[in-house]
Amino acid sequence: MPMICNPEIQTHGRPRQLDYGMCFRLWLELGTVRKVLHVFEREGILKENKDGTTEPFSQDAIRRAAWLWVIWHPEESLKIWQSFGYFLNGRDDEWKEWMIKKIRKHADTPNLFEKALRVNGMMKWYNERG
Repeated sequence: MPMICNPEIQTHGRPRQLDYGMCFRLWLELGTVRKVLHVFEREGILKENKDGTTEPFSQDAIRRAAWLWVIWHPEESLKIWQSFGYFLNGRDDEWKEWMIKKIRKHADTPNLFEKALRVNGMMKWYNERG
């Protein structure tokens, strides 16, 4: 399994092997995670195993890496989304609801969930809506 974790915190000895931002940008540009996987394979971006062998990343690993990058880089990811025609109204309720779903799915602990809300500037909004 590739290193998929909060990019701000590394609690294990192995370095993260995926560029999370690149996963997100390529996914938007190419339209599917499968196409991103093919680009990675073609360019030799492969997961390195502990025994020194390599293999392609899984589609799930690429998808999770992309979403984690979106969660931890809200300003930059919103600009990229908008360049592709999404969330043109900015940080409106639609964007916030969508981000809450992604944060719930990918923030592994209550502490990370709360931190992700703060990073995205949504703590007050989230608490007010009950």
